[in-house]
Amino acid sequence: MLLGVLRCVTNVSGEIYEKSEEELIVQVYQSLKGRKYLIVLDDMWDTRAWDDLRRTFPDDNNGSRIMLTSRLRDVAVHASPNIPSHYLHCLSADESWELLCSKIFVNESCPVELVEIGKQIACKCQGLPLALVVLGGLLSKMNKKLDVWEEVAKSVGSLVMEDAEHCQNVLALSYNHLPDHLKPCFLYMGIFPEDYEISVKKLIYLWIAEGFIRPRKVKSFEEAAEEYLEDLVTRSFVFVKRKRSNGRMKICYIHDLMRDLCLRESQKHNFLHVINNCKQLPVENPYHGLHRHLRVGQIPQNIVYNLRRLSFHSNIRMYIGGTSFPYTRSVMCFETVSFSDHRADLGMNPILLKVLDIMNMHLTVVPDEILCLTQLKLVFLRIPNLKKLGVRETEEDHHLRGWIENLVYLEELETLKYTFSNPFVSSSLKPFRLPLSDNFPQKLVKLTLSGTSFPWEDMLKLSKLPKLEVLKLRNYAFSGALWRSREGGFCCLKFLLIGSTDLEVWEADVTHFPKLERLFLRHCRYLKEIPCGIVESPRLENITLHCCKDSAVMSARNLQEEQESMGNVGLTIHITKR
Repeated sequence: MLLGVLRCVTNVSGEIYEKSEEELIVQVYQSLKGRKYLIVLDDMWDTRAWDDLRRTFPDDNNGSRIMLTSRLRDVAVHASPNIPSHYLHCLSADESWELLCSKIFVNESCPVELVEIGKQIACKCQGLPLALVVLGGLLSKMNKKLDVWEEVAKSVGSLVMEDAEHCQNVLALSYNHLPDHLKPCFLYMGIFPEDYEISVKKLIYLWIAEGFIRPRKVKSFEEAAEEYLEDLVTRSFVFVKRKRSNGRMKICYIHDLMRDLCLRESQKHNFLHVINNCKQLPVENPYHGLHRHLRVGQIPQNIVYNLRRLSFHSNIRMYIGGTSFPYTRSVMCFETVSFSDHRADLGMNPILLKVLDIMNMHLTVVPDEILCLTQLKLVFLRIPNLKKLGVRETEEDHHLRGWIENLVYLEELETLKYTFSNPFVSSSLKPFRLPLSDNFPQKLVKLTLSGTSFPWEDMLKLSKLPKLEVLKLRNYAFSGALWRSREGGFCCLKFLLIGSTDLEVWEADVTHFPKLERLFLRHCRYLKEIPCGIVESPRLENITLHCCKDSAVMSARNLQEEQESMGNVGLTIHITKR
């Protein structure tokens, strides 16, 4: 770099190449001293390189300037912390077309018949100057005919990547400079189809399940993953499509050329494989580096055994039941597939599977083999007619939550049981708050919660479920000393069980549970008394207390006597201590 600066500002001789770095620094400084200069340092990768260079340039307050470009935001900020950096965005459609034209037609204008198709080609470069320059160089050497350009428009990405060594080298250089912990996260982006809008929340869950995110003491897995993604964004590997109202990323995407780089590097290292409309599996020979597309029956068994991640963009039916992938860690399906069969098995036998995304497969039942996947950490599936669902979580699963917000898609769900293994873990490992009632299936009839430690105020969300008849709250499903129930809720609730809780005071009246028939209190050792308004419900038939506080037992007996004195002999109370 020092030699490059010297060649620009003075005549250099052969002796210059024999000088040490310190001698070169002195010579650059002396050559620029007292002169007004503009130095452009292009594509700087390291803050340390800038720290070593900055003392080389004299500051004589004469208007001299240094312009630095970098693919890393941190380098730019470090070099000029007090002056806002200028961030280059992708080119607009008009700017893309203008740049492409300048590379193809140097001293002439574009023929009218090529303008429309030319603009389409420019748009397919998605505003990336590198792609436009490379493609412009290719088109300048081709026949300027409509049919030729139409063929180019069909394969812009492959043309740029396959025929332009410079483009590959530039992108590969960016990838090689990635920190090791970001490389698998970036390569994983290739698992999504071209031009796919990627949910940031889903991407984070996938990264965590795959084991890409390093745990930190002061930050959750989700926070660490979001920082990884932000780092990839600042390096221009990933682009943000939409943000949430709080400014956080919601939807992201990857440029086609970067996706091509993902796929090439992934196949080279056997990281992931994509099956698309060629109806074949892309396989690279590890010994000869030859890239081939093999049909199902042609895939050697040793290669099948080593396929870590499979992403089906089409033709998944060719593989279901026909090929075994016993050691595959991840399977994702982006092709919309419907099964009319009552039972649908994948038939791939992936015994080590960690991630399964078959949201686009319309199933009538859960395939039996999913229940046997002991290593499974994350599953996305859609079963519109599912009636019953049970979910069990441990504190080790805290980084894979968020599924409860998607229950709304199970429109026919009637029974849900959600169990968390330990209600006494630290708050950072506990389940999230209950979502709004609109996020629950509206046909839910029976709900069982256990160990979730939700705050009692979240009961208001459950009270708005229009068809809920049975509610069982076991083993500190809710925690807190006070529960104030509200009027207008639990319009259909008939059975309520509260078990093992630290609840002390429960405030309620008859309007809060208008159709309640049975109340079961189990191991409510801190509850002082039963709300007097509860027993006034005209449909209440039974109250059962098991291992409850003496004062609560006494209040139940007093309430029963009071009801009997008023002529209500239909209410029975059962009390057991063991």
